[in-house]
Amino acid sequence: MKQLQELEPGLYKIKIHRLPGIIKANKIIPQPSAHLLLIKGKGEKRTYQIDNELSFSNTNFEEDEIQIVKRLGQPLIDLPAIYITWRDEEGDTYSMQAHDAWELRNLFEKHEFLRQPFNYKPKARR
Repeated sequence: MKQLQELEPGLYKIKIHRLPGIIKANKIIPQPSAHLLLIKGKGEKRTYQIDNELSFSNTNFEEDEIQIVKRLGQPLIDLPAIYITWRDEEGDTYSMQAHDAWELRNLFEKHEFLRQPFNYKPKARR
């Protein structure tokens, strides 16, 4: 596969073998087996974004950190899930999941304690 700087703008599937400094390790969320790399722009305005982390402009990855697998078209999503995780004051971890926007909204509606941390404001009922 081409070097990162040689790739056309678009969406790419990558494997991360060793976390680059731009990605924070997180032991709470499920660890994916692949990641998304979004490349935008050309020349000096070129930016890179891995998953939903902040965009960056330099590509100083070491060779053993990431592997570009292929360019993606429209991704096929066959098992969508959104996980909400949190810890209580004793350090116990809790997790809930939603499989669509309707189910996610219902989690916020049913569990008032989730509203403030996620800045959820219920719509007024008519």
